[in-house]
Amino acid sequence: MFFINKIDREGVDIQCILNPLTDRYFESGEESNLKYVYELFNEYADKYNDANAKYYLGEMYYFGVYVDVDLELAYYIFKELKNDYKDIRAIFYLGKMYYYGGYVEQNHEKAFKNFNHIIEECKNEDNTVKATAQYYLGRMYENGEYADKNEEKGIEFYKMSAERNEIKSIERLIEINEESNKEEELIKYYNKLVLINDDTNAREKLYEIYNRKGKEILINLRDNDDSLSYIQKIKKKAKQAKEAVEILKKGIEYGDLVGKFELAFMNVIGEFIEENVEEGLRIYDELAKHEDEFVRNEAKYVLGQLYYEGEENAIDIKGDKEKGLKLLKDANMDEAVLKLKSYEAMVEVAN
Repeated sequence: MFFINKIDREGVDIQCILNPLTDRYFESGEESNLKYVYELFNEYADKYNDANAKYYLGEMYYFGVYVDVDLELAYYIFKELKNDYKDIRAIFYLGKMYYYGGYVEQNHEKAFKNFNHIIEECKNEDNTVKATAQYYLGRMYENGEYADKNEEKGIEFYKMSAERNEIKSIERLIEINEESNKEEELIKYYNKLVLINDDTNAREKLYEIYNRKGKEILINLRDNDDSLSYIQKIKKKAKQAKEAVEILKKGIEYGDLVGKFELAFMNVIGEFIEENVEEGLRIYDELAKHEDEFVRNEAKYVLGQLYYEGEENAIDIKGDKEKGLKLLKDANMDEAVLKLKSYEAMVEVAN
C-alpha cells in the first residue's frame, strides 16, 4: 500500500507526490492502491487544476484502470489538455483515437495532423511520445493513409523512431529488411530488441545469422584457393582471421556453441590467430560445464585428448595422462570409449 496519504500535501510540490505514483499505479494489481491514486488524481485535478493529474485520469479512463473504459471522457480530458496546455501526451492520444476510431469516427487526416503537431512541438528534443508519433507517421506514409503513399519517407520516420527505441518501429524495420535481406540492418535492429527487452526471438535470429556467417568465413579461410598467389593468400587470411574471431565472439554471445568450439580450437593450435592455449583451455572448460550433456561430453572428449597427449601434439600443454583419462571416462560417448581403448592398446605395445 502506498503511504502518500500520510503526507501533509499542503504546500508540497505536486510532482513530488504524483511522479512516484504514476510510475507504479499501472503495475499495481491491488484495488486499494488503484482506488487511492484515482482519488488522489481527482483531488489534484480539482484543487490545483493540475495538468498531470488530469492527464493520468485520462489514461485511467482510456485503458480502464480501476474505472470502466470511458473513451468519451478520456477524449474530452485529452482535448482540454491539448487546448489549454498543449500537452503532447494528450495530443498523441487524440491522434491515436482518430487513427483507429474509438468514440470519435476514424479520421486519418486529424490523426496525421495531431501526430505531426507533436513532431513540430518537439523539434529540438527527443522523447518517447515523439518516437511513437514518428512510428504512426511512418505507418501513414508507408500505407498512404491521408498522406501520399511514400514508402521511403515512411522508413525514414521508422528509423528516427527506432533511434528512440520505439519497439513497433524496430519490428517494422525488421520486417522490411527481412523482405530485402539486408543483413547488417537486421543485426542492428535485432540487437536493439535484445538490449531493450531481452527479446528471445531476436536472440535466436542473431544466433542464426552469426552461426552461418561464422561457418562461411571459416570455410573460406580454410579453402586453399589456388587462383591466388602466396602473398594474396597471406593477406586474405590476415584480413579475414580478425573478422572471423569477431563474428565467432558475436555468435557466442547469442548461444552459438559450435562457434565456441571453433574459437577454442583456434586458440589452442593458433589457427589464423596467435596461439593462446590458456584461453583455448578456458573456453573448453566452460563448455565442459555446460548444461547440455552432449556439449559437456564433446568438450571433455577434446580436453581428455589434449591433456593425455600434451606436448606430443606439438601443442604447448603440460601433459597429464591421469587427468586426460578421467575426462575421457567422464565423456559419455562412443568416441571417448574408442579413444580410451586406443590409448590402452598403445600402453600395452609400449610395455
